[in-house]
Amino acid sequence: MVFTLSSYLARIGIPQNTSLNPSVDTLKKIMNAHMRSISFENMDVVQGNPISISPDEVFEKLVTRGRGGYCFEQNTLLKSALVALQFNEPAPLLCRVRWGKAPDQITPFTHMCLSVDLGEEGTFLADVGFAGTNSMDPIDLSPSCPPQAKPEGVFRTVSKSNYRYLEVQDRSDPSQYRALYCWNDVTPAEQPDLEQSNWFSFTYPQARFTSQFFAARIAKNENERHHILNDEYVVRNMAGEVTTKRKIKDLDDLLSLITTKFDLTLPTDTMSLDKFLTKS
Repeated sequence: MVFTLSSYLARIGIPQNTSLNPSVDTLKKIMNAHMRSISFENMDVVQGNPISISPDEVFEKLVTRGRGGYCFEQNTLLKSALVALQFNEPAPLLCRVRWGKAPDQITPFTHMCLSVDLGEEGTFLADVGFAGTNSMDPIDLSPSCPPQAKPEGVFRTVSKSNYRYLEVQDRSDPSQYRALYCWNDVTPAEQPDLEQSNWFSFTYPQARFTSQFFAARIAKNENERHHILNDEYVVRNMAGEVTTKRKIKDLDDLLSLITTKFDLTLPTDTMSLDKFLTKS
């Protein structure tokens, strides 16, 4: 199914008559609406299904069928939307995840985000698919840009050994920054690179999304982030403070959370979605 801008805007709750000229304000509006409407989830991976990053198949899944997806799907859809809105075609970035990793740990390229060239306004990082700690707003990639205060925290980018790092300020120690991910600042990602990294992410037994159930969403009308990790449901406010935390009781409880808190359409077969629940 070919990308249709009107259907995408309806999916993310933006009225059709909204002015959406190519600008940083429009990019911010689209990213905010997208992340509040299309949940991050890996149900297909948990069920052993392949993940396509063909733009048409991504559109059919995330828009037409009301599903969510992980970074390769989410940011492929965002790229299609920006092209349809007459933005300069965004450049995909392949990233090594650094969040929660030891400084000397070498990680594979398992995350995708976008670099968006807005001409005189500058170049911005756009990412609707990191799920846990990324900014809902675009990140200015100007080398001289100071740390940027966003709803989720203070962000900055730094360059080290041909890599550009996205970092967020540590909430308990403002003098420290923690890296989320990094990308090669010299060689751009090509489509075969994206396909290979996506394939690794949904097939490799020790990859993050083959070894756990994950869902995340920013509440549409509240400043809360909802998460499922395996058998645990957690809600955090934008300051990162946990406001709700409980165990998921069984498959019925999980399916209820998926449809009500994450606003997702369930796959036709749901029986294997309890794979990572603690069995009593």
